[in-house]
Amino acid sequence: MKTWKGKIEEKLLTPQELADELSVGKKWVLDKTREKKIPAAFRCGNVIRYRLSDVLRERGDLVT
Repeated sequence: MKTWKGKIEEKLLTPQELADELSVGKKWVLDKTREKKIPAAFRCGNVIRYRLSDVLRERGDLVT
């Protein structure tokens, strides 16, 4: 994570990078995204990116 003007910037992950972080398959990530069970941070056409902290928070793995 980087900081810019006092704000923390988190790297946006591809579906494959997120799958690697969660130790699941890329298909699982895409299926859960379609089912709206994990939040996509950015979506433009076929391009989807995720913030790991948002996904973990949604799954209940991250205490806010």
